Amino acid sequence: MSLRAAASCRVVVTLLAGLALASPRAARAQRQLFDRFTDVGVHVIGVPDEARQLGVDSIDLRRHLEARLRGVGIGVRSGAELAAFQDTPRLVIVVSALTVDSAYFFSVTAELLERVALKRTGGEMYGYNWTRQAIGAATLERAMTATWGAVDQLTSHFLEARRRAMALAQAPSQ
Repeated sequence: MSLRAAASCRVVVTLLAGLALASPRAARAQRQLFDRFTDVGVHVIGVPDEARQLGVDSIDLRRHLEARLRGVGIGVRSGAELAAFQDTPRLVIVVSALTVDSAYFFSVTAELLERVALKRTGGEMYGYNWTRQAIGAATLERAMTATWGAVDQLTSHFLEARRRAMALAQAPSQ
């Protein structure tokens, strides 16, 4: 990548879930989430009009993400099938963006949600178990490329976390 191209598109990945791994119990719970699921529901939400006008499309992003997941053997449920299997974890991509003059600023967050039961009330809801965020800026011409790059980067983080969890699950206990 040329210096000029690098200057026109900057993405920073921030770690938001580090505190969740602070205790061995939390680390074990996260590992068990990643190594036990075989299917996931995928949602891309929040794409603002400004981003859509620059070519960022939630349906295309979702299809691309689903293809990557299927490519590594993760099943993707959607529609009625996802509704029938409420315990399926959800991988949610949230895109936020705004333009100022000729600059495009964006944030892409990947969140893995899992259905949890509340002991106190007995109710069920989706709770965050893993989160990563990419924040960046690009020229208007590179808005779509920069956003797709951030989604790909976060997907790679997700797949790496799952790969590590599965390796740990298969390792002999000590």
